[in-house]
Amino acid sequence: GKIADYAKAYGKKALVVITASGYKRIGATLENSFGGSEIGVVYDYFNGECSKNEINRLIAIADEKGCDMVIGIGGGSVIDASKTTALLVANPTEGGIWDYVSFAKEPANPALPIGLVVTIPSTGSESNPSAVISNDSIQEKLIYTEASMRPRFSITCPALTYSLPAYPAACGICDILSHLLEQYLHNDTHVDVSDNMLIGVMKAVVKWGPESMKDPKNFDAKANLLWASYLAMSQVISKGHDENGISHMVE
Repeated sequence: GKIADYAKAYGKKALVVITASGYKRIGATLENSFGGSEIGVVYDYFNGECSKNEINRLIAIADEKGCDMVIGIGGGSVIDASKTTALLVANPTEGGIWDYVSFAKEPANPALPIGLVVTIPSTGSESNPSAVISNDSIQEKLIYTEASMRPRFSITCPALTYSLPAYPAACGICDILSHLLEQYLHNDTHVDVSDNMLIGVMKAVVKWGPESMKDPKNFDAKANLLWASYLAMSQVISKGHDENGISHMVE
């Protein structure tokens, strides 16, 4: 289907955030998806890190071009930068995103509509309103959550992951398992539903992860991994017990 078919309900001009390597892999598909639509598209190549400086750069482009929505195409960093850019365009502040991350201020307006196209089963950021953001000037990397940063739509198509190189594909599988283990390793004793959902998703990742590495075009493997990635960070299977987010803090 066309990305524009989803996007047209939320805006007229989209800032599309994607890495240069991502565009090389699926650019033709994207052009076809937006081709002939009523949606104006402003492409910008993402610089690789969801940082305060990169977010500020993207905000300036969205403001200059008059974008009224943001579409992130890629993995976790692209997605998180898209979310936070959408928030800051609607809530400009002198200190940038760190005014909100530090809780010095609270956004007064909802973020611009956010749409996502996932190209790697990994972080699961497409399923929630949170973002991991770094600030190089003070050497901090923190998680920020704002309800209006929840995506209006997230497209997870296995075919868009077929050309993913082996190393990031393997890292993504490990990331999914880490997120699941963070939620499974707790001390509560009466949350059988959540625990067994977590076990089931982990079993699926253990089964389909190696299959996806042997055959990157295995549709079933990639579909299961994308669904596992989404569920792992959807805030659904973590209900009823504490979470152990130590791997995020170590990172």
